Amino acid sequence: MTQRLTDIQLNNEDSLKLLLEDFSKHEKKMKTNINQKVNTKVSFQERARLGNEALAKQLPVTLSQARAQAISVMIWSVSRSKEQKDEAIKYNLRMYFPELSEEQINDGIFKLYSIYNESETK
Repeated sequence: MTQRLTDIQLNNEDSLKLLLEDFSKHEKKMKTNINQKVNTKVSFQERARLGNEALAKQLPVTLSQARAQAISVMIWSVSRSKEQKDEAIKYNLRMYFPELSEEQINDGIFKLYSIYNESETK
């Protein structure tokens, strides 16, 4: 039983590393897109058409990439305080990786913020 728990923890640690890599890639992509302007003179129907075309061109997204994007949205959110963001991210990391210890989750949050702050300073 202990060996099985250790294997699950190692698998979760690998998954957390993958999530951190995906988060880093997403943040870099967001940084390059931050200066793009939205054309507000386009009708809603035209935006919907253009959005569907853009979605059709996208590659499929992995679960880890979707999780990284969700965490990125939480961090970029201006409607939450830092404490609320931390708790929301902790909750999601616990849901994604239930076998990780509190220390590992806190370390993951620290790394996420490090990546986020690194992308902000560049």
